[in-house]
Amino acid sequence: MKFFTPECDIDDDLWEERSEAYDAYIDSIYTSLPWPVKVLAAGVDLHDGFFSKAIFSQQKRQLELEGVFGDLEMGYCLIHLIYIDCSASSLSDVFDGSRQEIIFDEVESLGDHRFAHRMRFDSGKDLDLEFSDLEIKIKSTDTMQRLVEKPCKLSII
Repeated sequence: MKFFTPECDIDDDLWEERSEAYDAYIDSIYTSLPWPVKVLAAGVDLHDGFFSKAIFSQQKRQLELEGVFGDLEMGYCLIHLIYIDCSASSLSDVFDGSRQEIIFDEVESLGDHRFAHRMRFDSGKDLDLEFSDLEIKIKSTDTMQRLVEKPCKLSII
């Protein structure tokens, strides 16, 4: 994680400072981002959500993630992400069959039409994805689906 380091978990002032720095960073690159990456960076909130599906295709270099996100106030949605031309560290470590809640996530432009999506989970594990394109689908759902969300184990095809 570049902005949301482990120290942010215990220092509210640092959390606020890093949040402001991250928001300013996203504002500075927003117009140069492809539409799906804009949605990921500024249009969806993955905080407190869980992935229920993780499939990595080695041949296609494609990672598919799906989960339910939201809250009682805003409502819930099913988010389906497909990272294209994806390289990832610690996939099997993060998606080990245990239920892991997303605490922070951040998007970065790496140049040369490459992007990073980093996530930290309540287990303390991080997931660092690098990709060149993204497909994102968002669909409304009810709260009950979120409450029965199952732990996620990585499938490699």
